[in-house]
Amino acid sequence: MTGFQSRLPHIERASDAVRINEILNHPKVRPFVAGEEAGIIDISPFMSNPNIFVLLGEYGGFVLTRMQAGVFEVHTHVLPEGRGEWSDLFIQAGIRWMFTHTEAFEIMTRVPRGHLSAKALTVRSGMSYEFTADHPYQFKGENVAVDIYSLRLQDWAAHGPELEETGRWLHQRFAEEGERLGLVGEWQGPAKAEGVRWGPLHDDMPSHNRYVGLAYHMAAGGNPARGVLMYNRWALISHRPRNLLCRLVSVDPPTIWFDHTTLTLLPDGDVQMSLQIERKVA
Repeated sequence: MTGFQSRLPHIERASDAVRINEILNHPKVRPFVAGEEAGIIDISPFMSNPNIFVLLGEYGGFVLTRMQAGVFEVHTHVLPEGRGEWSDLFIQAGIRWMFTHTEAFEIMTRVPRGHLSAKALTVRSGMSYEFTADHPYQFKGENVAVDIYSLRLQDWAAHGPELEETGRWLHQRFAEEGERLGLVGEWQGPAKAEGVRWGPLHDDMPSHNRYVGLAYHMAAGGNPARGVLMYNRWALISHRPRNLLCRLVSVDPPTIWFDHTTLTLLPDGDVQMSLQIERKVA
């Protein structure tokens, strides 16, 4: 078995500026980055700054700046051959990367008035208009008003692509692992020896799938504690029994406890379940 197979474009954080400089200086991208007086753009000096994130895909890149703890400003740059369907999917991949690999709880961007393609892409990404900045923005040689759009973690969690599909896949794996341990199906093996058993597996639940999927992607992104927090937030407001809340056991490898088991995320993205009986101390 392997982990969840995403349809979103592959994305990774760049360690040098070579590729993003090529994208920024492409003749079909460069006019939208800065005025001609700025000359050739080279962001190499900023790559060592821990508050700068450059994320790359096949046809484009994001440059993100940590404005304050948890709040990032993003600018998206896509080559002509990637504009359209690919760029929409790429943006979703970048959003997921930031919310699952970092502490980001909000991603913001500036859209100059008159930059219609940027506005359309921003709206399609799920961002919402928040306010218009006090100061104008230099866009193609003119000072224009600039609108601020933002996307917060909870809003993305409620609508982000593939989270439900991920959770559905995980629930299938839970059922398979539960059967292997004897927690469901034929009562046997370790579960029978310990005298524990799961109740009937619940029907397909979109919101449950979504937050299980969210926790998976956060664990895969190196943020298992954040995934547990977001899942338990959903569980508590959904009136799930407190004894069924998740608990972080280990960060490396990412392991959580729930309902008589520990669930470990494997290097290939699959999951493995082990029986974990918590005995009361007299």
